[in-house]
Amino acid sequence: MAAAFFENGLLKKHPEKYLIEEFREKLHKNEKALSDYVKKVAGLVTADDFDGDIQKCRESKKKFRRGKGFSCLVYINGKLKYWSDRVVSFYENDFDAGEGVIRLPNGFFLVKRLEVDSINIYGLHLIKNNYTYENKYLLNSYSNTYSLPGEFKLEEGSEDDLYPIYSIGGDYLFSVYPGGEYLCTTGQLYFPGFIYFVGLLILLLFFRRTFTES
Repeated sequence: MAAAFFENGLLKKHPEKYLIEEFREKLHKNEKALSDYVKKVAGLVTADDFDGDIQKCRESKKKFRRGKGFSCLVYINGKLKYWSDRVVSFYENDFDAGEGVIRLPNGFFLVKRLEVDSINIYGLHLIKNNYTYENKYLLNSYSNTYSLPGEFKLEEGSEDDLYPIYSIGGDYLFSVYPGGEYLCTTGQLYFPGFIYFVGLLILLLFFRRTFTES
């Protein structure tokens, strides 16, 4: 009874707030990790002993990048010289993106940029896929580092929206618009589940004691 009451209350008190707050916290962690990643790439390509083999960075960071949805583009004198993978729909010429969130043909990406002399280094973190046409293989879902349902829209709105998202530095990035039926995080359901489990154990112990004494 207590678990049912708690769960019912949880579902009524705008659980999308918890989902979006969790999303915001994870985005900030990924933003910091992306900045570190770009600095490491910059250190590689600007080192005095750099031999032009930028593949070393790709191989050493492959597992890390894939887990975080990170990609890297390196432009030298305005020309694309290296890309970490084909997750990003990139341009041959420098697309001159600033920092923040950009919308590319295949998704929304958080961007970090470093400029060193004639080299522009872009680190991109996939936030949500954005395909023109969807099928069972191509879904407009969020990166697997997040728990937001795909029905939650990500749009460039304003700071006055109900759920604005800011960068670590306090700059407005975009707004999230809740949608769909799944409005609880998995973590939010652990507690009522635990109460149900404890209640079941108490009930089993009660029946055992009743049958033992009868």
